[in-house]
Amino acid sequence: MISKKQIILLGGAASVVVVLLMFPIGVIKMEEKKSDTRVQKEDTAAQQQVSHTVELPKELRTEIDKLKKGVASNPKSAEKIGDLFASATAFDSAVYYYKKSAQEQDNLAIKIKTADAYYNLFGITEGRDSKVADACKEILKEILTISPSNMEAKAKLGYVTTLTGAAPMEGVGILNQVLEVEPENRTALFNLGLLGIRSRQFEKAITRFEKIIVKDSDDQVARFYLAICYKETNNPTKVRELVKIITRSNADPVLISEAEKLLVE
Repeated sequence: MISKKQIILLGGAASVVVVLLMFPIGVIKMEEKKSDTRVQKEDTAAQQQVSHTVELPKELRTEIDKLKKGVASNPKSAEKIGDLFASATAFDSAVYYYKKSAQEQDNLAIKIKTADAYYNLFGITEGRDSKVADACKEILKEILTISPSNMEAKAKLGYVTTLTGAAPMEGVGILNQVLEVEPENRTALFNLGLLGIRSRQFEKAITRFEKIIVKDSDDQVARFYLAICYKETNNPTKVRELVKIITRSNADPVLISEAEKLLVE
């Protein structure tokens, strides 16, 4: 049975960041962590965008504080701060600094970084923040206007459109257009797999995730989702086989832990 939970996997395919959205009951139970070291609101102008409580290592916070001193004179400093926040999965802060950097160096590269931060933030907010969703779609469309052949941006636009548009099949159509150009595009296959899980079309989802693994046998994130699909279709043998591979890999420890929970009946 599917509950409203999902592991949001960020950074291209490797990092397990937060539990959200929808997955099998009992599969994912992340403990909340508390710390006195929290991301602080950057300034009055950023307060509406920076409202999270992501933990930052002391060293990272120190590096960010140093870079802030040079933001006014060096637009690259803002971009570097954005990179650091993104690495810490503080994507709301990353968006703020990327946009700040774009005021001085408005180029495709910074737009792509901004779009990636918005896309990850979209996932973390479960697509329920309309402002984030709209901003994400807008920047992705800007990228595609400049670079129509950017299938990564198009695949992300398709997924966001599917979850937020009045006509979700429009988004599915965009994802399929990506696969027509790049049949092995991971983002498109992965997102169609997630959509298959959301709609309980597990066989379709299995096909998508298996294609990813055929291309990259080390993609443990896709393998984890594939194991979930097999669990939902009552195939414990395949689940055990997939979980065994994941647990013996060098995958993120959180992912390994969650994979092991799939073996619990």
